[in-house]
Amino acid sequence: MEEIQPVNGALDEVVKRIEYSSDVPEIAAAVQRDDVMGEIHEPSDHAVKGVVTQIEGSTDVPEIVAAMRWLHSGSDSNSEIAEKGGIQEVLKAMEAYRLSAGVQQHGCNTLGRFASSSADNCVAVAARGGIAAVLRAMAAHGSNTGVQGAGCKALGHLAFGNVNNCVAIARKGGIEAVVKAMEARASSVSVQEKGCAALRNLASGIVNNRATIAARGGSRRC
Repeated sequence: MEEIQPVNGALDEVVKRIEYSSDVPEIAAAVQRDDVMGEIHEPSDHAVKGVVTQIEGSTDVPEIVAAMRWLHSGSDSNSEIAEKGGIQEVLKAMEAYRLSAGVQQHGCNTLGRFASSSADNCVAVAARGGIAAVLRAMAAHGSNTGVQGAGCKALGHLAFGNVNNCVAIARKGGIEAVVKAMEARASSVSVQEKGCAALRNLASGIVNNRATIAARGGSRRC
């Protein structure tokens, strides 16, 4: 049977509802629809505060994953979301659900989007433990391609244009983590692209990082 697609007016109504919703189960249903998530750009202030609060209070892993996907779905509002407690609640969820690959993957994705939204948020994510959280996720889920790709991407965003973060990531073993992910997922185009982007950012202007990347075999992979 041919799938019936919603008419534009109906889709617009669903998108508008989700942009203004703070109900995580409702959001959990919406994130399964790429047509809806692809249109969300300006979540309301009420919705942002509600979702951040519900991540804090939820013990349902699928709901937490859905909320994280919602938080990083709209690039236009990531800076605002981060400033409203989003960074801290994502980190808390990642700490509480270390064994959930879904929480770790979407947590890394969300932290990366926060870090890329502004220079201040890039500093804030690192200062609140974001680098360590990403590296923990990658170490705990070494066999999960999604977590490895999300982790590489998050480290790349955290390293971009921020020398202090580049130094901190290298000191905490981030270069080794990226190279290890690329070695273990040699057939994954996504992991290779995200890993190379992270290594480029980590190497930018930092001689010691370039030497470490070369010594660990990262240069040969890019």
